[in-house]
Amino acid sequence: MWIAFAALVLGYVQAPVAAMLFVGAIGSLSNFNQELNRNPEDRAALAAVLKNGGRIENKPAEDPALSPPRAVAALRMIRDRQTEYRNAHTDGYACRLEQIGEPFNPDNELGALITKSHYQISMEGCGINPAWYTVLATSKTNFLSLPVYCLNSSGGIYRYRADPTQEVLGRLVGVNPEVCPQSGEIVVEAGGDGTLQ
Repeated sequence: MWIAFAALVLGYVQAPVAAMLFVGAIGSLSNFNQELNRNPEDRAALAAVLKNGGRIENKPAEDPALSPPRAVAALRMIRDRQTEYRNAHTDGYACRLEQIGEPFNPDNELGALITKSHYQISMEGCGINPAWYTVLATSKTNFLSLPVYCLNSSGGIYRYRADPTQEVLGRLVGVNPEVCPQSGEIVVEAGGDGTLQ
C-alpha cells in the first residue's frame, strides 16, 4: 500500500517539476541569446563552430605590421569627424569618441578600424574656448614594440617610440594637454593627408 501511495505522489509531483525545468531551460536560453547579442563576435564564432561540425578553424595570425597603419587610418577618421562635428556644433569639438561614431562597435566604419588596429584609442582631453582635443593610440599588444600615436585638434598625427607611453601621457596631462608632445615624428602634417612613413 505504501509503495502505491509513493508512486501516486511521484506521479503528481513529476508534472510540476518537469514544468519548472522547462521554464528554467527557456530562461537560460534567453539569457544566452541576450549575451550573444551583446557580443556579435562570439555569436559568429559559435556559428562557425556549429557549421563546421564542432571543429574550430584555426585562422592565420594577423600580421602585426598592419596594426600601425590601421591606427593611423582610425586617427584620420577621428580627425575628419571632429572637423564635421565642429562645423555642426557651436560648442567646439566632441569630447567623447561616442559623439562622432561607435568606437566599440566593430560593425561600423570607425569601430572596425579601431578593432582591427589592435590599438587602444581614447580621447585624452578636450576643451572649449579655445576649442581643442587630444587623442592617444597605444597598442593593446604588450609583447610587440608598436609605436604610440597622438592626434590633436591641429590635425597633426605624431608617432613615438613604443616605450614612452607614460612619458607621452605625462606630457599630455601635465605640461600642455592641448597639443601632442613635439618630440614625436610627424606622420600626418597638421591639416594634411600625409601618409604613414
